[in-house]
Amino acid sequence: MNLLRRFAFWTELDLRSLAVFRIAMGACLCSDLVTKLYYARDFYSDWGVMPRTYWVSNFMSNSKISLMLANGEAWFQYAFLAVALLSALLFTAGYKTKLFQIITLVLLGSIQTRNSFLLSAADDLLRLSLFWSLLLPLDRYYSVSHPTTSTHPQAQTKYYSIAGALFILQLVIMYIFTAFYKWNPTWTEDSSAIYYALNIDHFTTPVGKWFSQYEQAGRILTQVTLIWEFVGPLLLFIPWKTKMFRTIAALSFIGFHFSLAVCLNLGTFPWVAISYWLAFLPGDVWETALNSFKKIKGSQFITPTQIQGNHRLLTLELIFVGFMSLVFTQNLADLINQRPLLPKPLRSLLMTTNLNQTWDMFAPYPIRNDGWFVLEGTYLNGETKDCLTNQAITFAKPSYVSNLYPSSEWRKFYLFLWDRGDRQILLPFARYLCRSSKSSDGMSPLSTLKITFMKETTPPLGMPFPDVVPVTLWQHDCFSK
Repeated sequence: MNLLRRFAFWTELDLRSLAVFRIAMGACLCSDLVTKLYYARDFYSDWGVMPRTYWVSNFMSNSKISLMLANGEAWFQYAFLAVALLSALLFTAGYKTKLFQIITLVLLGSIQTRNSFLLSAADDLLRLSLFWSLLLPLDRYYSVSHPTTSTHPQAQTKYYSIAGALFILQLVIMYIFTAFYKWNPTWTEDSSAIYYALNIDHFTTPVGKWFSQYEQAGRILTQVTLIWEFVGPLLLFIPWKTKMFRTIAALSFIGFHFSLAVCLNLGTFPWVAISYWLAFLPGDVWETALNSFKKIKGSQFITPTQIQGNHRLLTLELIFVGFMSLVFTQNLADLINQRPLLPKPLRSLLMTTNLNQTWDMFAPYPIRNDGWFVLEGTYLNGETKDCLTNQAITFAKPSYVSNLYPSSEWRKFYLFLWDRGDRQILLPFARYLCRSSKSSDGMSPLSTLKITFMKETTPPLGMPFPDVVPVTLWQHDCFSK
């Protein structure tokens, strides 16, 4: 423990910040599960876009496990997601926190494994934040599990542990490796990455579209983003004025991710990242808030008992250190394209435990071939319309392409359709659209379908946009065998 105390300055976490992390991350988790619950039939049942047998035989890794594969009926998927949501709610409230954190983590891993085409960095960070906080006391404040109150001025609020160091390292790994993946002239020389990112119509919001016209500001932000992804996380390890530097790091990244949310539709990723950073706010922030609330007569606050280490916890922490070494090696091996650095059995272990990760967001540069989908459907009654918008067929560009998709999962799925664009993914999707039309009340069944992607290439800065090119991805007859 003496060695731990020597490096305690960078393993220190405030128990109130951990509690706020639990509540904020739990809110992100619940929001994510509500969306998944709404589209459970479409994405997870045998009726949906990817039936179980097709998924297992064509896409699922042998190292992965999903409890959702036990049954393909829609009712089972709804029930599974409802149980996961209930578990997440209890975790957020701090009721038997560790038990429901473990249950939530297992169920979330099964959900994400069932259809990984829907996953983004938000899903990875959400899952990993739950794992690396398993050994941390998340419920010592603001929780149902600790209902006793106290106003004792010497209440323990600081927590030092190996688990805390690993929790910090996971976030640092995300930013540092993201920055390394971005080491490309688009980021390092002509500084045009923000310009390209804000022209990805699948993601861009009205604010992002407006901001994209300011080219010089985009260049500056490109440079600042890359530098800060390298430097910002390292502020967590500065041994002097630690509170000040951690506050700067946390607030700057919170502001950065809030700006991302305003300019780009990235699902829950900005909010998950913000929730993670809340865990690193120093106790002074909460002391200020506490002093303000103390002015309210009768205010009392949940305070923790002294946290004591034990041999069982130390054993678990050492196991987690082993996992972290595998995680770092896997990230390094993928970055330098040297997969043999991590033997296949160990890589399979990371897959099975859902600790596998790749942080190549907008790297090595933002995509330049963007566009929108037109799903030309012809129905048995002779009617034609776009199956995506349920409106008359038009090839004109929508005002905001990102608004075409009802959720981030659908957005990710359509992006995957374009990115992959082969029979293995397009065939089950076309069959799903045919089934959907047959099950819709008062609607004529779909007869034929043509999936077209209106490809729009973003030109270099200062160059005119080229003409949109229609690309036919798939044609389908709903009544053919």
